[in-house]
Amino acid sequence: MARGANPFITHEKMYNEIKRNYYNYMSRYQQHLFICTNEGKEICCSAKGSAQMAKNLKLRCRQAFGQEVRINRSGCLGSCKNGIVAVLYPEGKYFENLSERDEDMLFAEVAKRMGDK
Repeated sequence: MARGANPFITHEKMYNEIKRNYYNYMSRYQQHLFICTNEGKEICCSAKGSAQMAKNLKLRCRQAFGQEVRINRSGCLGSCKNGIVAVLYPEGKYFENLSERDEDMLFAEVAKRMGDK
């Protein structure tokens, strides 16, 4: 780094560029559902069946909506001790205390936002 250069400005520019690229990339999806599949403890979402839920929803959404919906596994979303946690963007709607039985409800939430295509 050049003498006297401000590293904060460099990092800020880099952060803004990453953020801009992320939003440009993600804007091609109408809905983006993150499902916690964190592993490690018996209270973690993966121990409650979240990985299978994510796999099932990914297949169902791909068949129903093609490339307009993205389903991703995520790390811990912060409140898994009571059930599986998911978040749906762009609204940022959190779903907590889920179980594998809530797969149909999550699919319905995505479908509702997609205009029941």
